[in-house]
Amino acid sequence: MEIDYRNEKVNYKIRDWETKKVPFMLVVGDKEKSSNTVSVRQHKKGDLGVQPREAFLAKMLEILSIECNRLSILKKSWLSVIEIRIDVYIGNTRLASDVCMQIRL
Repeated sequence: MEIDYRNEKVNYKIRDWETKKVPFMLVVGDKEKSSNTVSVRQHKKGDLGVQPREAFLAKMLEILSIECNRLSILKKSWLSVIEIRIDVYIGNTRLASDVCMQIRL
């Protein structure tokens, strides 16, 4: 996860991240922050609208579950744990890094 604090217009940032092929972008302004929602954009699909934060997280867990099931079918002896790590950056500076989930196959 990367937070983009650049002093640029939102549309410029969205285009920039789209060219980097980021799978999901969350746009969070004052309105979203006060209502515990996120504005979701998906690579190649565009704007998915405003969603409750918990609904978006549930969708991400569903996607991870599907991928884990797919990987377990393709499981190799060297693949026994999938680690989901969140890194928070401002520019090139990593502010935080934490393992938020480990999935044993």
